[in-house]
Amino acid sequence: MGVWSETFNRKLAQGHDHGSAAHAADQAEARERRQNTGNHPDPLSDLQLEHALALEIIEALADGDPCQLDHNGNCQAHAAFGDGECPHALAKAWLERNRA
Repeated sequence: MGVWSETFNRKLAQGHDHGSAAHAADQAEARERRQNTGNHPDPLSDLQLEHALALEIIEALADGDPCQLDHNGNCQAHAAFGDGECPHALAKAWLERNRA
């Protein structure tokens, strides 16, 4: 695992509160990286940070309970009505594909 993965796994394991000491440490780490690269942000690093944040948010919001579809294909467990797959099922599938 790379440095980014270790940082993000730590965030996910501890939770990521923007007022926390961990968040402040992450911000300081990001500033130092920018200084070490001549103040040019690394687009890949920014993308990885956004991906980790999306992972954290989706993981927090997705319900782990299984879907319960009715005769119309609506998910009763998550009150998902309308066209398409239940958003919780989509979120769980996305998390499975994106967890490192």
